[in-house]
Amino acid sequence: MIDERFGPAKNLLTAAKKTAFGQVTIFPAYVAAFFAYVTLLETGGDVGAVGDKLRSSFAKTYAAGSVFWPIANMLNFMYCPASARVLYVNCAGLVWNAVLSAYNSSAAAELQQRQQQREQRQGKQQ
Repeated sequence: MIDERFGPAKNLLTAAKKTAFGQVTIFPAYVAAFFAYVTLLETGGDVGAVGDKLRSSFAKTYAAGSVFWPIANMLNFMYCPASARVLYVNCAGLVWNAVLSAYNSSAAAELQQRQQQREQRQGKQQ
């Protein structure tokens, strides 16, 4: 899709355009979909928890991805032959999925702690 729009990255400017396009169009939707899906699985379908997870995790995950993926994509577009791009992106994705898991775990712990604090406050009020 990106190759069709911008052509092969034969220079730094084209690689930068391709990277920026993916970062502002595809990546935000991917991060939101990831946290929504995982949260629904973790909570048994609690849609309200999705908003909490996105509020606590989206910005820092997007910021980390805005460092990781442009570098990974620039290397991909500039140095990988078309036949090796899928393998390269899969390897980068493996690293990124470990980062996502860490952010998700951290956010889940934060949300659980907040929930416990709310329950304690409600118990004291009664």
